[in-house]
Amino acid sequence: MSTTIKEKDWWTLFKYMSESKLKQRHSEAVDTSPALNKEYQYIQIHVTDFVQLDFDDEIGDALINKVAKWSKSRKGIEKISMSASDSDVVELKQLLLGRASTFVDYCSKSNNPLSEEALWGIWEVFEIKWSKKPFIAPLFYYIWGWLQLELGKKGEIQMPRTQRYERQLKEYCRINNLSIVSVEYDSQENVRYLVKEKKMKDKHKEELDVNGNPIDPNREYIGSKIKVPMLSPNASIYKSSAIIFLKSSPRKNRNAKSSKIKKRSNEV
Repeated sequence: MSTTIKEKDWWTLFKYMSESKLKQRHSEAVDTSPALNKEYQYIQIHVTDFVQLDFDDEIGDALINKVAKWSKSRKGIEKISMSASDSDVVELKQLLLGRASTFVDYCSKSNNPLSEEALWGIWEVFEIKWSKKPFIAPLFYYIWGWLQLELGKKGEIQMPRTQRYERQLKEYCRINNLSIVSVEYDSQENVRYLVKEKKMKDKHKEELDVNGNPIDPNREYIGSKIKVPMLSPNASIYKSSAIIFLKSSPRKNRNAKSSKIKKRSNEV
């Protein structure tokens, strides 16, 4: 669906709310669950039930054969499926929901003779126009829109409710110092993020001067970002005599310039 939405999120209305209160409110609205890797966790909006299917086949030749069979069976269908419960819709979801992009990449590189048939079937669904009529757009999402979004069809974006969920999840990540590792969608407008805690930069890292030496608290420096150490009044350079050379233009050049100036003044 390509329609964009503009609405106020509650945290934008409470600009002066304390950070601790914001974290509390977001924590009440977001559920967390552990991932296989202990450094990661899943987050999703509270009370949303993320649909995750158990597939019979891993991505490989067996799956290519099944998708190709599905593609051939649809050739006799002259109408576009109009219900999420239609057999061809249900079958493809059971095969590819949540992994359509990975399957297409694998299929494109496979030498399986049925890979082309499988890809053509997916391409036909990908090319179906997504109607923007209010009563049709959500229905199409459940039928074929999920596939088009997984494959990144240009001009199509997630449903408004999914966008709202994502804005809150991103805000939750921001205030809790989390980085987003991956994003997963199901065909029910739900979304979940795989996140991990950001590594904080060491604020107490030793500060160095322009020469790479540690900053001496008893010494004065010039500059704020790049610190140049000032010499001590007792430095040896002040105890020995020195000759200072001032660079100037050669005498011949100065004489030539002065003669030109005189000549011009005479002409005037």
